[in-house]
Amino acid sequence: MRKAKKKTDYHGGAKSGQRGETILKMFIEESGLTALKTQKSFIEYYVPKGSTKKRAREIWKQKMCLFDPWGTQVRGFVPDFFIPEINYIVEQKYGTKEGTTEEKIFWDLEKIRAGVYDRDKSGSPFAYIFMGSPEYARGNAKKAHSHIFAEIIKQENLPCEVVFADYNNNNAGLVRWLSEKKEKANC
Repeated sequence: MRKAKKKTDYHGGAKSGQRGETILKMFIEESGLTALKTQKSFIEYYVPKGSTKKRAREIWKQKMCLFDPWGTQVRGFVPDFFIPEINYIVEQKYGTKEGTTEEKIFWDLEKIRAGVYDRDKSGSPFAYIFMGSPEYARGNAKKAHSHIFAEIIKQENLPCEVVFADYNNNNAGLVRWLSEKKEKANC
């Protein structure tokens, strides 16, 4: 039996994404909410609340194995987290360097246009959270790619809330958004 080769992270995108997920999870949990990602985390959250393991796995599949309209993913697309208390699926873009983050943003835009994150399929609203340098224009750029993304989302009335964490201000925008959603959900 051959061992799978570990893919080389040439541009640092995987490492940056993991760091961003860690930071986002910390802010979600510090706000008193839960960030679920794996089947195990869904079971740990839902079983003590009266669900069966089977039902917890079904919820995981509904929230974390999202529709792939092109048939390119074996299990569908996987967002970063599901926050059960506010019923949101979230995807974050975090970075500290220029490069592939900008390209990934526009691939995600195409996924949103194609209905990957559509609440009719998952039953949950979707939020796209920008953290770190993608929030800000760099060099001679007059506008950050994230702001172009947000404008397109608004112009096309796509089912997505765009959140700017305000990384240079201790993620105040993210903290405010989580607080507002938590208050609205009465939790």
